[in-house]
Amino acid sequence: MGDMGMNLDELERLYREATPGEWRSFKRTTYFHLKTAGSGVYVAEPISGRMNFRHGRDTSYIAALHNAFPALLALARDGERYREMEQKLRDFADAEYVRGIDMATHKAACQGSEAKLAFGTFGAEELKAHEKMNRHFGAHFGIHAAIDAARKGEKP
Repeated sequence: MGDMGMNLDELERLYREATPGEWRSFKRTTYFHLKTAGSGVYVAEPISGRMNFRHGRDTSYIAALHNAFPALLALARDGERYREMEQKLRDFADAEYVRGIDMATHKAACQGSEAKLAFGTFGAEELKAHEKMNRHFGAHFGIHAAIDAARKGEKP
């Protein structure tokens, strides 16, 4: 879970246990009120001195946040899933890179290509091995480039 001061499961639990329905903020003569639609008053803040404006903003903020919470929670959950998916993609890309390095260092068909070309011994087997090795490297770099571009809001 993301660390947002409180975890999302705890925030969701608090929301479910709060008074259901849309919340509204309004001002009476001597109090700012938070009220759920069609029900009684649940929070009343006295209006006194300089604090009048701030208290009205606080109750409006609390009501707006409560009403927006389901959509905000869905966005936060999507963000968690995106970060998990991104990590899985990066892990896959890195494993592809390791496969390419393994082929370059351990597969005879991928070694000494300059000498094989010079002596005319670079054939179909070597070409096929190099193509496969390059697909591993291409997957690695392509996946990382696409994720990085998406994070920056660019097209890959």
